[in-house]
Amino acid sequence: TEQGQWSICLLVALSYVPLLIECFFGGQISTIGLLILTGVIYLHCNSKPLSAGFALALCSYKPTLLLLALPMLLVSKEWRILLGFTLGMLMLTVASCLVISPSQYVDYLRFLAGYSEETGTGFRTRKNVDVIAFYRLTFGTQSVSAEVLGLSTLVIGFISLGRVYYKRAPTSLLARPLAWGCLLTWSLVLNVYTPVYDTILIIPSVLLTYDALCRTSMNQHRTTMQVFKLLVVLIYVAPMLCPTLTRWSGFQFMTVVLALLGVFQLTAWKRLAAHSACNASAKPDISLEPAETLAEVS
Repeated sequence: TEQGQWSICLLVALSYVPLLIECFFGGQISTIGLLILTGVIYLHCNSKPLSAGFALALCSYKPTLLLLALPMLLVSKEWRILLGFTLGMLMLTVASCLVISPSQYVDYLRFLAGYSEETGTGFRTRKNVDVIAFYRLTFGTQSVSAEVLGLSTLVIGFISLGRVYYKRAPTSLLARPLAWGCLLTWSLVLNVYTPVYDTILIIPSVLLTYDALCRTSMNQHRTTMQVFKLLVVLIYVAPMLCPTLTRWSGFQFMTVVLALLGVFQLTAWKRLAAHSACNASAKPDISLEPAETLAEVS
């Protein structure tokens, strides 16, 4: 049954190594970002963009979570989310100024600068999955080629994704979950600092993608579902195998697996956009839920 499938998905998610070992037992606070972003997605998918923006402001505790999200929300013209985010940031700034002295802000900036220097010298590079760490691990932390390739990949990736989000702004209720899932995946890859424990964000990304596939005719395509299942298996086992493989080969396989999932999600989103366009010009898809069908027609 469908309820049984989602129960299995929940158990698999809870046993995901970065969540179980790094967060539950290791004490990493990435679970805070996970809860905040799932709340943001829930609010947006339930047509509460202003509240979603307020919630998104809480992610400012870790700016790398917003590095890709804010530009994509801007190019997709999600003005209400951005308005809520701006108001939320103003409230957090005022509250911080009332509690923290200005000198502590300076100390915090110095701390960030020092930490950035440590990561630039290869600090825990094998534990990171972003493109910057990927190239540093492949070519060496002091390699100019690694820095050039990393920054070039970031720029090209941002521009390419920006074009996708500009052309396929997720206005329909059915497209929003897949758009957010795609954003979560690429936020892990196209970043300057993504430790392995932050990859728990792939959990809602996979679930959102699975939900989008099940709500459309794409779940009837055998090849599509087989590819998706293979990618899920690779993502699940990668944190168990990659530390050893990375130490042995000097190659971060986890980055490649995440990028492959991101490409799959972009392809699925393209098919969904074409599917919605055909329905808009012909007749509503009876496979959609009544509320979503009404929203698509209107």
